Amino acid sequence: MVLLQLAYTLGAAPGDQGVMGLAALALNTQDAPYLKAAVISSLHRENLSPFYAAISKSPVIAKSFRPTILEMASRMNNVPFLNRVVSELLRQLESSPTSVASMRSLASILTVMDRQNNKLPSKTLERIDKALSQALTTANDDEMAITPRIAAIELSGRKAKHTETLLALLSSNEPIEIQTATTKILTPTNPQKILMRFTGMSPRVRTAAVESLLSRESTARALLSALSTKAIPINSLSLLHRQRLTSHPDKELQVEAKKLFDSSQTSEERTQLISEYQSSISPNGEISLGKQIFTQHCGTCHHFKGIGNKVGPDLTTLKNRSANALVTAILDPGAAVEDKYLSYSVLTFDGVVHAGIIAGETSTAIELLLADGKTQTILRSDIERLQTTGQSLMPEGMEKNITPEHMTHLIAFLNGGSEFKEGGSYTSPPGNVPVTVKPNADGTLHLQAAACQMHGEQFRFEKTYGNIGFWNQSDEFVKWIIEVPASGDYEVLVDYACPDVAAENTCRLSSSNQTLRATVATTGSWDEYHELNIGILKLEKGTAAIQFGAEAEINGWLMDLRAITLRPASSETPAEPSNRAKNQ
Repeated sequence: MVLLQLAYTLGAAPGDQGVMGLAALALNTQDAPYLKAAVISSLHRENLSPFYAAISKSPVIAKSFRPTILEMASRMNNVPFLNRVVSELLRQLESSPTSVASMRSLASILTVMDRQNNKLPSKTLERIDKALSQALTTANDDEMAITPRIAAIELSGRKAKHTETLLALLSSNEPIEIQTATTKILTPTNPQKILMRFTGMSPRVRTAAVESLLSRESTARALLSALSTKAIPINSLSLLHRQRLTSHPDKELQVEAKKLFDSSQTSEERTQLISEYQSSISPNGEISLGKQIFTQHCGTCHHFKGIGNKVGPDLTTLKNRSANALVTAILDPGAAVEDKYLSYSVLTFDGVVHAGIIAGETSTAIELLLADGKTQTILRSDIERLQTTGQSLMPEGMEKNITPEHMTHLIAFLNGGSEFKEGGSYTSPPGNVPVTVKPNADGTLHLQAAACQMHGEQFRFEKTYGNIGFWNQSDEFVKWIIEVPASGDYEVLVDYACPDVAAENTCRLSSSNQTLRATVATTGSWDEYHELNIGILKLEKGTAAIQFGAEAEINGWLMDLRAITLRPASSETPAEPSNRAKNQ
């Protein structure tokens, strides 16, 4: 608090004393955002230039403050200060024309000045023109490294007369990074020329072009027009990009997009679609195929077992993994979206539209989490309009990419947790012989550890007691294929052993449409078995799959598992769990 108050006070201090004091405080702001904000609030027209000169002795601190200082100077129309900064960057480029830092800094400050219409002296403008021409030469030099070429594209693309030369870089012979950089810099001012070349672009360049086209209302209209006239194919746009158009802040554009994509499916139609998918889910999905489907269609926004981005909910912590719940969440993502995962549209005063989830906010800025997992900070003073789309960032219409068969594999992956062997195969150590479990005469199914599929490489089958042991990996699980004699409710009893030191982990048992969870209580030792009643499982007559494993990261060991019994709920059952020792 003392440093904060000092920072606020030094802004009013006269002469060098106040400037040097603020500069000294600035050196301590790297991990102190509130102190940095206090220092910035004390800057004004008179002390801005000497403060910048003082902190320039520390490149790291200067880089941290530079964008804000230049923005302030531009808004103050402090041309003398801006001219000094620009002149210094030009001097650096005149001695080192391919300096990436200098090119990017110059492009950044010129962009800021353009927004405020700051006028530099004519001599400085002439030097800028020469620097941009030199940058164009660098951009077209295919012997040059990629990074300086990209910086040169960003700088030289500011001149309209350079457009045709830069468009030549949209060639399949150019590195993908050069093509995407060119697309991003030219699209805002030349959308039609980019759209004319769209069908000749590779998928990554197309994506960059669409992102740039969607970032401004005027260019989004150009994109929609090209789609309407079939100048570019509708299937060139991902579901996420389509949703960006159908939820656009401009209502007229939004209506046109909805009409084009014919995405106004009724609630009844979607309910019917979900029901059809749910009824088609099979218990025999392949985890390896599900992993591929997740990576391709879900990993952009969701994270699961080390795959994907943490934009939407982390599926590792998903509580309801039943097939019905997963199908509903995938096909109707907006049905129960949490507020924190609602998508927002942010229009800034420079005409750019940003879309994402609000990951954080302060009194001066918001932080958007974008669909690709990156973050973007936007000053509140730059926001013209902010509004939620009322929808999940996850697009509706995943059925266009995920067929019922794909859904079966995807759910197998989400419930299984990982791919362990090629083709989703399992281990079968001596003593463990996976077989289809048949019911007893009374309809009871005994799922012995000796008959399960072991999906994992660390846990073991122990022949002495016929149990699965050494279970300390949360992504390992066991699976049985069973023949259910009759549809109905089945009581689930887990026959296990667990000492005090390993107790209190959470286990999970799943069928194709239901998941049960329970806390693993102590049985006293590894040599004493108890039966744990974990609930009632609804099963349909016919072949089914049952999976059992850990719900989350395991603290120590999960348990020694000897068997699981599925007993018709109408059968007479004991009131208390039975205790059965290994040596009995």
